Amino acid sequence: SGLVKVEHSFLENKLKKYLNSSIFLLPLDEITMEIRENNWIKSVNLSTNYRDTLFVSLEEYKPLGIYSFNDRKFYFDNKGKIIDEVKIDLSDYKNFIVFYGKSSNLKAKIIIDLLNSLNFQKKFNIKSIHYIEKRRWDILLNNNTKLMLSENSPKKSLQNFINIEKNLSKADINNIKRLDLRNTKKTLITYNK
Repeated sequence: SGLVKVEHSFLENKLKKYLNSSIFLLPLDEITMEIRENNWIKSVNLSTNYRDTLFVSLEEYKPLGIYSFNDRKFYFDNKGKIIDEVKIDLSDYKNFIVFYGKSSNLKAKIIIDLLNSLNFQKKFNIKSIHYIEKRRWDILLNNNTKLMLSENSPKKSLQNFINIEKNLSKADINNIKRLDLRNTKKTLITYNK
């Protein structure tokens, strides 16, 4: 139980050599270590019914986002741990925000929690988030509008953007190249040429 990202065939391949073994002679520690070789597996619990069945319970890492590093992309969890490289053909790739910038995977939970607290992602589609000089965030929306957030008050920057966006038409929004929200008392808007 517990398989989401890990394929059943992975487990079958690890366990097939023990198929005709006595349930009492199974090397449970060795099997656990073999199963843990998969990057997605966080924990493994093996047990038997002392007759003929081996129960395998897994907990997988849950990806929070995708970290882009050296032209490669990796899933990472809420603690910033790199889980596995993203395979381009996976359909759920689009379900995650791509993070750029050194150590952005380690700080991503902070900005994700902030976005969730404002229900930001329900209204605005985010293409990527960039961690600038390990200090502050830039958010790139799907329409390629860049939001430059304040280092000390990113929540206030996002609230300012939400308030500004309410007063703009769709055409206005689509013509904006960048909103500099770093100063929470004023916003600088740069339009596309």
